[in-house]
Amino acid sequence: MKIKEVLSSNQSIEKTVEIAENLKNDFIEETIKFVPQWYESILNKFILTFPPAADKLTVEHIKNMKKELKLLQDSIHIELTDILTRDQYWWHSGQITEVPRDFYKDIDNLLDFDLRVLFGKIGDVLEEYGFIKKNHFDGDKGFVSHKDGSNKYYFEYVYPIYWSDMMKRRMDNYWENYKYYLSIKK
Repeated sequence: MKIKEVLSSNQSIEKTVEIAENLKNDFIEETIKFVPQWYESILNKFILTFPPAADKLTVEHIKNMKKELKLLQDSIHIELTDILTRDQYWWHSGQITEVPRDFYKDIDNLLDFDLRVLFGKIGDVLEEYGFIKKNHFDGDKGFVSHKDGSNKYYFEYVYPIYWSDMMKRRMDNYWENYKYYLSIKK
């Protein structure tokens, strides 16, 4: 959807909010497409760039890794949807009473930890096959492990996360719609 399609002259506030909801859903859909692809690219990167662990992999190990990857890819959409549908991230939900004009710049920060933990879920597969270790700082490989309140380990991805072009485009359209909303709300 192009920005010109988002904004039409004499667009009502209600229509603007309706468009924002559609754009939010488009962003979520793009994110659900992106994350499983990202998992696969990270797994392949580790297999290619960390020979000590990769050299120990048998054909059976790789087959099992791919199965675990597929299970993760198939299951992650539920958690992503749960996080990305939270009203705290979306101006049009009505839950955010004061939306600063530069809120868009902060969306990465708002989503940051939750997404880093979701991205870190591939760390469990990497750890199982010897690429990274729990209870060890593997920040140089992009993953750090933490213990939660019940003493279970989880991984956080600590390198920068770059959204896909479509995710960026959807979010840009969402915020252009918000700027238009501000102009007609006055």
